[in-house]
Amino acid sequence: MLGSSFFPFVKNRFYCGKLLTSSDFTEEQKYLNNKRRFLNKIMFGQGVVSGFYTYAIDDTTLMIESGVALDSLGREVVLEKSLVKKLSTVDGFNDIKTGRLGLFVEYCEREIDPLYSLARNESGKEYEYNRISEELRFSVRDMQDDETRHGGVDEEFIDSKVLYEDGDFRLKIKVPRFVCRDHEVNIVAGLEKLSDSDLEFSGEWLVYSPGFVGEGGDNRVAFRIDKVKLEEGETFELPQGVKFEGTTISDKTTFIVKEGSAEFVIGKNKASVAENVFLTIEIRKSNPLDLIKEQITNLSMERLLTGDGHSICVAEIELIKVDAKAYVISKVTRPDVYSQIYVPIQQYAIAKMLQFYPKTSAVGGISPVVESVKSECDGGAELISTFNSVIASGSAEIPITQNIKPGRVVYSDEIMHSLGVGDVFVDVGIEYVLNSNGNNVSRKVVYGDSSIFKDSLPGTINASKAVKIMCEKGTFVVGIRFDEPANVSCVKLKWFAFKTPDFSSVGEEDRSQEKSIYVKKDTLVVVPNEVVCIDVGFSNMSATALKYDVVDKDGGVVDVNGVYSAPNKEGVYEVKISCTNEPDIYTYAYIVVVKKDV
Repeated sequence: MLGSSFFPFVKNRFYCGKLLTSSDFTEEQKYLNNKRRFLNKIMFGQGVVSGFYTYAIDDTTLMIESGVALDSLGREVVLEKSLVKKLSTVDGFNDIKTGRLGLFVEYCEREIDPLYSLARNESGKEYEYNRISEELRFSVRDMQDDETRHGGVDEEFIDSKVLYEDGDFRLKIKVPRFVCRDHEVNIVAGLEKLSDSDLEFSGEWLVYSPGFVGEGGDNRVAFRIDKVKLEEGETFELPQGVKFEGTTISDKTTFIVKEGSAEFVIGKNKASVAENVFLTIEIRKSNPLDLIKEQITNLSMERLLTGDGHSICVAEIELIKVDAKAYVISKVTRPDVYSQIYVPIQQYAIAKMLQFYPKTSAVGGISPVVESVKSECDGGAELISTFNSVIASGSAEIPITQNIKPGRVVYSDEIMHSLGVGDVFVDVGIEYVLNSNGNNVSRKVVYGDSSIFKDSLPGTINASKAVKIMCEKGTFVVGIRFDEPANVSCVKLKWFAFKTPDFSSVGEEDRSQEKSIYVKKDTLVVVPNEVVCIDVGFSNMSATALKYDVVDKDGGVVDVNGVYSAPNKEGVYEVKISCTNEPDIYTYAYIVVVKKDV
């Protein structure tokens, strides 16, 4: 495809008697390619989809695994087989000037299969190439800052300003351009190491946030970084939460770092903010999820189609110079700003794995929130997730080790449904695998009363089923009672689980308006027999009388005022706090009792 324009979309119109020439067929190919590449670009973006993992075999040789990527024109860049390349043979190596390189991959085409031309008199060519091979080429070049960033949309949603920068460090402060009333938002300080120097960075500064309240209870957020030491290319981020509580600010506010209000120490040198830094924020009434969805869908098509060049960085290489013309490979890594496209099957895998990390909301800087994820996995659970409800399914087996007699009950192992804790509905069916003529395999699943299909389904088990849900653990157990003898060695189950949707977000009221209580410091670390006060806050409600209950036996004593006396035994103890008049409103505090180091 020549040029970077997908438009206009013009296709052939075929009609009876139309004379087709090579230009018609070329136009047909162009139309189909542009449509596919347009969808690739606007739906997936630019970057590596899978593979292209690169590592050093020895001091001069790279192994590049097979992979697939999409470039800025939506073209598929495919490496069919893993290959070994001498770094010195890669295009661009002779032009390098530094010891920090990027390995780039780029789409290319090559004409192949020459044939004798029947129209050589008209074209002037005795031979024409009959095919075009879609290939790729590798190149290396000196890495520049943000070299691997590919047309991201971060700048559409994040206001970022530099507070300090020299040849060794760059300190930025970032906030979202849009925030929600009554929802906390993070101000993030990001420190990046730009050189390989052996320096430490320290700093203190204030961010003035009118209309917002920080942890200290006022509109000044204090940041402090103490002797942070990073390797070249590494980053360090420090978030600080604030919440909008303004009444006079209607739609916009400005965060400010005042000139001279900061002090930075880099090695033995000191510096400060040279001028006032401003970050502008718009205040919205929606909740964060709806706000993000709105902003993403409002992006113009032109913005989504932007791209920075046609090459894709797949590895970053550090070299050591051994003489004037010779280098050896020191380290091979993924780029620091790595462009990765997460396709649905990868998003599903991320969502499935994150069930083991319940407080994790992002991987590699990319949130794995997916409105609908579905995948078929043998022996695993299938998860369909929406923002308000979740459905999961899977399979299980109950081995039968004794003869089946009427009335005998067997149980499955404890099964995790992956929908988290709380009320979940689970339906279970018995799966039958039937062989026909020794070749064709037929699967049948029966839910409910199996005896109804006894005449039409050979081998039907006449049994009753029940499911026990462990709401606090996110698991369930299936029980089966046989109503008549059965000759089976294993019962195959197919289950579906459904978590009740959260309808509180429907209508004008937002979840943030629900009444709740919270512990201002939910984890307290104390020594044996120490006395501390559990400080409780109220959200969307007035202060009211509270009831305190120590959940753990011998876990200490707490009075009606929230004064907790720790036991003399080390451990982690739980205190349930509920409203006296509204016991359905409750929260928990956790007390960690440890002895002081001698």
